[in-house]
Amino acid sequence: MHGLEVLTLFAGALAGFLGALVGIGGGVLLVPLLNSVMGLSFAESRGVSLVGVLGTSGSAAMAPARRRLVNPRLATYLLFFSVSGALIGAKYLHGLPERTNELIFGVALGAVAVLMLGRRNTRNVLPAGTTDLGVFGGRIHDDENSCEMAYRVKRLPVASVVAFV
Repeated sequence: MHGLEVLTLFAGALAGFLGALVGIGGGVLLVPLLNSVMGLSFAESRGVSLVGVLGTSGSAAMAPARRRLVNPRLATYLLFFSVSGALIGAKYLHGLPERTNELIFGVALGAVAVLMLGRRNTRNVLPAGTTDLGVFGGRIHDDENSCEMAYRVKRLPVASVVAFV
């Protein structure tokens, strides 16, 4: 293996690890690396990142069922916005110069970073006995506290916009 291939393999593993650890897509790290270090075009880098999403999404969905980490109602709802955004983006963004696509990607990453930093050290959990969880709320087993916790989805419009973008 060549040095660049080893670097790419390491970057992919790191992107997957960070994605699982922090809950962000590995493309945040992978797309810029493939574009700037590996010399792939921005479109090729995005494509490689999207193929990686298939593997990580599938493995995340296989989380133990007793932990109930997957919320199918919320996932289906946000999937609508994700797919709509992808279809609209594919239709209109391909005609833009690559530099414009890079800037849009950078602004989107910056906006998500600001949202995530604003929410750090904040947990959106309720006492286990809470009955009104809303349409998309649910319950999870919290390993950290060894108990069941409930959550209610807040800022659904923000999540919808982020999914769309």
